[in-house]
Amino acid sequence: MVNKNQQDTLAFTSIAEATRYFTNQQNALKLEEIINSNNLNLSDFRLDAHKRLDKLEQLLAQYKHYYAQVITGSSKEMLSIISELDKVSFQTALDSSATTLNQKIFEQGLFFKARESWIYNTRTMLNILENNQQHFTYDGDTFECDNDELLTQFNTCVAAMDKAADFEAEFLKNKRNSVLNGLKKVWALIKA
Repeated sequence: MVNKNQQDTLAFTSIAEATRYFTNQQNALKLEEIINSNNLNLSDFRLDAHKRLDKLEQLLAQYKHYYAQVITGSSKEMLSIISELDKVSFQTALDSSATTLNQKIFEQGLFFKARESWIYNTRTMLNILENNQQHFTYDGDTFECDNDELLTQFNTCVAAMDKAADFEAEFLKNKRNSVLNGLKKVWALIKA
């Protein structure tokens, strides 16, 4: 994992390469183990889970930094290209590009917020379990709690984690579909 001081030196030749890098780094964290009840029942694992979340936060910061660089670079390239157009064409292209760019930035921002929410709520859930072990029992399948307030807090965290994960899954599905549609359009132009 690259530390925060090294994030400026991350260089990729393409968005696909960057995506592979960030995906591989995230997969190496084995986040699915964090939501496994058998693991959550173990105090040592909860400590390790916090370390994984630290690495995920660092990875998210790197990804945000990279994304900002891509947006800045893309914006400069777009302005350079359209600046050579006549005034009417320039304004039309600028309006269209700005709308598309704003939409992509907004959607990516929602993705970042969902990921931050997942991290925050996962940390909170881990802390609830760690700091209140005397109130929780684990029967090998589910957690039971003898404190209604703690149980509500725990369930709220789990619901927020699920909501964030569902949003991320939908976001990634839409992103894949968008790429596929773009490729279909390019392929149609090539064949024409």
